[in-house]
Amino acid sequence: MTDTRTEFERRRAAQMISPDARAAEAPDSRALRVVPSGKTGGPSGALLAMRRREIIDILATRIASGELREGARMPSVQQLMIAYAIPRSTAVRIQRELRNRRMIRNVPGVGFVVGVPAAPVLPPRVPVQDQITQIATELAEMIRTGKIAAHERVTTQRRLMTEHGISKATAWGILTRLTAKGWAYEIPYVGTLASPRHLWPPKGTSMALAPAPASHVRESRRTTTSQPSSR
Repeated sequence: MTDTRTEFERRRAAQMISPDARAAEAPDSRALRVVPSGKTGGPSGALLAMRRREIIDILATRIASGELREGARMPSVQQLMIAYAIPRSTAVRIQRELRNRRMIRNVPGVGFVVGVPAAPVLPPRVPVQDQITQIATELAEMIRTGKIAAHERVTTQRRLMTEHGISKATAWGILTRLTAKGWAYEIPYVGTLASPRHLWPPKGTSMALAPAPASHVRESRRTTTSQPSSR
């Protein structure tokens, strides 16, 4: 009875991924033939890897040839498991490999379909000095409004790195900026603490890094060549 039920489930899976009923939703069953599971315990690792590559090549060839059109629904993990008699981990790796080859993409609520995955939308990169100014301004506002009390530890480099996804150097720059502007002071082996009110900078003071004075700018090393005097 169990063998009969298993065979029925395999045939049902093959029908589910066949285009005979709905060509636009799934690949047909010519390449998705049911494969006997063999002995109890499944195939060995080498045979399973070879089988995985075979299934990937079959599906990749059908996609590349246009047999599986753009937007056609690919078999799910469960359908791959039943149709090919493979474990779940192998079915997941098949989907992942086809996705890495940029042949299928995941559509929320639908599953994998044929098509190139959309490129991830990356946020515009903020310059480091702008990041330091922005985060330091937020911390200064927390000090001004009392959310960080006087002589209380403002934050740590590690916390800044975790919360904002920044480098250690950027986190250090934020704490240094707060100290330089008068919003905080540093005690060795203790940390960066919020300054009391009488040490705050004048109202409206920008947290942006001030440009270096002209007297601190190194003069050009280029030397002017003397022109020979005309006689």
